[in-house]
Amino acid sequence: MNASDIDLDILQQNLLTGQPVIGPIGQYGNIHIERPQPFLCLYRYQKEPTYRRTADLVTTQASWLIEPSESEERSKTRRLIASILHLLSASFSNVLLLDIQISRVPSRRGVIEEIPAKITLHSSPGKTPTATLKELDMALVSAEWSLPVVPKIEISYDTDNSSKLLDEILIEKNTNTDNQAHQRTNPAACISIEISSYFIDRETNDILPQVFAELRFNLALAIKRAVFCFIDASTNYSPQHFHELGPKTLKAIDIEVDRKLSEIDQQIDLLLHVTPVNSFEAWQQFSHDRYEKAPEFHYRSLRTAPWQLKRQLFSIPVEMVDDPALHQMFSKKQQEMDQQISMLVDRDTKRFVLQSQQVYGSPDESLVDTANTILARIDPSQPFNHTPDQLDAESFAHFAKSEIADYQKKDTTLISMVEIRDDIPGIMVSHGNFLIGSDAAVSRSRVEPTLQHEIGTHVLTWHNGGCQPLHLLQSGLAGYEALQEGIAVLAEFLVGGLDENRIRQLSGRVIAVDQMVKGADFVTVFKTLTETHRFHERHAYNIVMRVFRGGGFTKDAIYLKGFLDVIDYVACGETLETLLVGKIAFSDIEITRELLWRKILSPAKVLPKYLNTTQAMQRIRHIRENTNRVEVILEDIQ
Repeated sequence: MNASDIDLDILQQNLLTGQPVIGPIGQYGNIHIERPQPFLCLYRYQKEPTYRRTADLVTTQASWLIEPSESEERSKTRRLIASILHLLSASFSNVLLLDIQISRVPSRRGVIEEIPAKITLHSSPGKTPTATLKELDMALVSAEWSLPVVPKIEISYDTDNSSKLLDEILIEKNTNTDNQAHQRTNPAACISIEISSYFIDRETNDILPQVFAELRFNLALAIKRAVFCFIDASTNYSPQHFHELGPKTLKAIDIEVDRKLSEIDQQIDLLLHVTPVNSFEAWQQFSHDRYEKAPEFHYRSLRTAPWQLKRQLFSIPVEMVDDPALHQMFSKKQQEMDQQISMLVDRDTKRFVLQSQQVYGSPDESLVDTANTILARIDPSQPFNHTPDQLDAESFAHFAKSEIADYQKKDTTLISMVEIRDDIPGIMVSHGNFLIGSDAAVSRSRVEPTLQHEIGTHVLTWHNGGCQPLHLLQSGLAGYEALQEGIAVLAEFLVGGLDENRIRQLSGRVIAVDQMVKGADFVTVFKTLTETHRFHERHAYNIVMRVFRGGGFTKDAIYLKGFLDVIDYVACGETLETLLVGKIAFSDIEITRELLWRKILSPAKVLPKYLNTTQAMQRIRHIRENTNRVEVILEDIQ
């Protein structure tokens, strides 16, 4: 449709009733008002291929219009914009027009000029609240510009841009007079955001994708902050948070990309594929060799060709996702899955540990020091043997089934199977199912903390993530493991089950990973744990087996690190509910909050039962009253 095709009566009705106004205008123009709010972002379309994509600078918002380049359509569109501004102003007492434009530097033949990175904010004195302009300025200045190119932000009070634009747009034809006189009205404030074309390669005339993506993300956030400031001071609209101003609906491309990434993620199942199927037999051989010869581990065969997975992975059009928050989320997941597939290719080779460090990192000096402090302060406890106090796999499975049944009373859609299997060591959750190794033994004192670790965290976040419109919240965002395991260990702490053996185990994993990445072999790391830190041989074997599986798996260091980071999070007064909406990462907490405010995500459907217990609340209070997180842990244990 073109601007003249838009029925102003229908437009008014939609805006008054909160309905969307979405559709093309002319050949290249477009209007997208997801819901009426007291602002509109405007971009003036430019025909050149290089500049066409720059219109994406406005599509990050919930209310935008791309003005077509054709002069006839542009004239009609200006009258349409005027109508929109009048209607919005009548509803909200005021309205803000944000005019985004790219300043273009004429190229000279044979001369390649460097364009300075610059963003200029134009506003007419008295027409726009000063606080709004300063908020936009501050938001852009304080943005995270991670690339070497950091634009200079300037404010210009003039009439050449914003005021002139309003004068051009806000003219209504008075059809009641014979001479069609123009009646000037001004129901809007206006800020023109002029951006230099520093994100365009001077040699190729192509957009620099990383530079443009960062500009787009930071500008999107800054605009929402400025609009929120304007709304609070100048309108009768009352959102609670600036993120509420963003889009509240997912596009078809968002849903498609999320679904395809999740489907591939389920095929990878890295943890299961790097877990030895002969762990117990390898232990028997290792002990028979008097701990002097590294055991040989066997793994499941891959069911899917890794290179086929990579082809599928990079055929997913992540670059077509407009929403900056979702684009960032999807891009990071795509990159992580690429690395995880490479880990499957390099399984049981020297390259595996390098890939593992790329995905999970390795312990820093501070974490290693903390682990050593804990091991020095806590004496070894009970030896590793089966006593009447321990439950075998069948008995423990009974408790697990009962725990899941309790949660199913709160939400009947929660589905999680409990399986006893011969091909896994210990206990793990995979795709929401609770898997117990047939030779697993759990002491009675560890039943409750283990259930809250595995079911109260891993199963519930799997379920809560499955209730979200984005499948990745169930399978896990990039880097989610550290936060997941941190919450899970905190759950053990909050129910009073983080005992000496458990915290020594987590600290021992850090020491083992640290030594492994520094070049120590299996036997050397085993002897460090048994001789220096006095671990029982079987305990030490379990730790070292997990660290050396696949060829060197650094993931086990994140348990202690994640736990300490979650303690810091809680100590700052934060609550756990946001972290339980699905399997998210520390780096995605702010994006998760944004998507919750925008109502794209919903709050966690089922919360762990321990959160409202007196014991848990007392421990949380203790965390917030003490600054030394290690002492908080040790005081509770000793």
